[in-house]
Amino acid sequence: MHKRFVVTSVLVTLLISNTFLISNTAASNNVDKIQSAAEQGDVTAQYKLAIMYDSGDGFNENNTQAVKWYREAADQGHGDAQIILGFHYETGEGVFKSDTEAVKWFRKSAKQGNAKGQFVLGFHYEYGYGVHQNNIKAYVWLLLATMQNYDPALVHLDLLKHEMTKAQITRAKSLAQRCIQSAYKHCH
Repeated sequence: MHKRFVVTSVLVTLLISNTFLISNTAASNNVDKIQSAAEQGDVTAQYKLAIMYDSGDGFNENNTQAVKWYREAADQGHGDAQIILGFHYETGEGVFKSDTEAVKWFRKSAKQGNAKGQFVLGFHYEYGYGVHQNNIKAYVWLLLATMQNYDPALVHLDLLKHEMTKAQITRAKSLAQRCIQSAYKHCH
C-alpha cells in the first residue's frame, strides 16, 4: 500500500506541476477574476481555481475546495481535472476514499482521448489498483497513451510486454485499434 501512495503522489505531482505554471504566473495576480469566472461556469477558471486551492497558491491550501472545483471542471469534461479528482478519491483527500470512484474519473478522462488519463488508467490496470489487474487492458490504455507521444507510458508498456504472450499483445493491439476507430466509444 505504501508503494501505491508514493506512485500516486508522484503522478499527481507531475500532473499538477505541468499546470502549476499557469496558476503561478497568471492566477496569483487575478484571483478575484478567476474565482468570478469559475463561479460563472468557465471550465478553465474552475480548473485553475482547483489547482490554486490544491497548491495553496492565492489561498490557504484546502482539499475540500479543490475537490469542489475539480468536480465542477470534471463534470464539464476537463480531462486533467477528471484525473486529479480521481486521485483525490484514491487518496481520500478532501473527499471520501473510493477506488471505484477514482477509476470512474480516470476512465472518463481516458475515453476522451486524454493521454495522461489513458496512462493513469493503464497504470491502474497494470497493478490492479481499483480494478482487477488485467495486462491486456493495461496494454491497451498504455499503448493509446504512447500513440500520443506520452513518454511516461513507454516504460510501463515495455515492462508489460515481458509479462504477456504474443497472442495477448496482438489482442491488446486489436482492442486499441477498435478503440481509436470508435472514437473511444468501444474501449475496455
